[in-house]
Amino acid sequence: ASGKAKSMDTLCADPFESAAIETFEDWSVTLDRREVEFAVDMAGKLAMRQSTIPALGAVRLGLTPEGQPCFYATNLDAGIEVRLDDPVPGFPDKDRSLTARSLLVGVKEMRDALRAMRATGAASVGFTVEEGSLTLTAGALDIRLNAPMKPDDLPVLGDPNFDSPTFRQISLATAADFAQALTFVAKAVSTEETRYYLNGVCIDRDEKTGDILLVATDGHRLHAAPVRGIEEPAPTDPDCRPIVPLFTVNTLRRLLAKEVDPHAPFALDLDDKRIRFAADLPGMRVIVVSKLIDGTYPDWRKVVPPTKRRKRMVCDAARLIAAASVLACGLRPNTACDAAVLERQAGRKTIALEHKRLAGESILRTTAPCAGGGIRDVKIGLNPCYLRDALAAFDNPAETIGISFDAKSPASCPAVLAAAKPGPFVILMPMRI
Repeated sequence: ASGKAKSMDTLCADPFESAAIETFEDWSVTLDRREVEFAVDMAGKLAMRQSTIPALGAVRLGLTPEGQPCFYATNLDAGIEVRLDDPVPGFPDKDRSLTARSLLVGVKEMRDALRAMRATGAASVGFTVEEGSLTLTAGALDIRLNAPMKPDDLPVLGDPNFDSPTFRQISLATAADFAQALTFVAKAVSTEETRYYLNGVCIDRDEKTGDILLVATDGHRLHAAPVRGIEEPAPTDPDCRPIVPLFTVNTLRRLLAKEVDPHAPFALDLDDKRIRFAADLPGMRVIVVSKLIDGTYPDWRKVVPPTKRRKRMVCDAARLIAAASVLACGLRPNTACDAAVLERQAGRKTIALEHKRLAGESILRTTAPCAGGGIRDVKIGLNPCYLRDALAAFDNPAETIGISFDAKSPASCPAVLAAAKPGPFVILMPMRI
């Protein structure tokens, strides 16, 4: 075979390498079955089952210039590449006269084959890449998958070089903080298409500490979480607030959930249109490149009650979470419902939570210990589902959770929930009582 081939290292920081070659070399390697299953699963999440471009439903299997097996897939909005650590014997070729063959294999066919391999109980799977076909071997089982599509049929998600004038890199000390922050804010991401700029997580910054601040809102609630352990300060440009799509956020959450070393470094690369994440997992390296949402995130700080006018109630976390779960039992966040009323009377050390069901025919009422001096009678109406989700978002919360409100008009201003300062917090818009 002859022609031109592009490097499989499509998502690396180095420029593309394309050169005329004379020979595509077949290759074979034995890989850990679980690592391959994870790589195919992660890449397959991006592959599109129904598309006018058949290549978008496939995973590209090939070798990096260093000889590492890699799996790549894209949906034109995001791309993911999983590189396994163990190189293939004989690659890279010393004199660069040979280029390893790459194939496009359907995601469904690949998953079905690996499922059959798992049934054999084999811990490893042999891969043999030949022109137009991929053969998988486990014990006495051989499966041959046809690969008629050309590798170049799979589009590449833009130029991998982040050399634009707006390029910047943010190095995080650990991946654990980033994973926890993503999980905390993901619940509040809007799925309403008319306000597309809310369909993702905004990477903002804390004005006081300069730390990265992840923010998500659907217009009714707002979740925000700082990412500690920043080695480099966040961008100082107030207009630079990239919005990462929800699909990419969920992909990263699945990625970071796979036995990520909590002390492992994590890097973010940004330019004006894309964001890139890279993480080292056991036995592999995963790189995700995604387009950013083209829009301006609203100034969410305008809805935060001024600090001077706030009053704060401190409630027992476990009892408050249990009470909110009781109120929201059987309700869905997007369904119309009456407000859950949080009420505290002056001089009392408990906060009462009440919710009417079936147009007032039944009432759920529960209490939780509460402290906070100088507070008069307070009555706040909140969505019971949003309240439950907000309290449940605090991962292993402290013994107490604070509820802050506007002292002058608590019933008409947003409430702020926080377990500690500084730390993640939630803003809930009020409902009519």
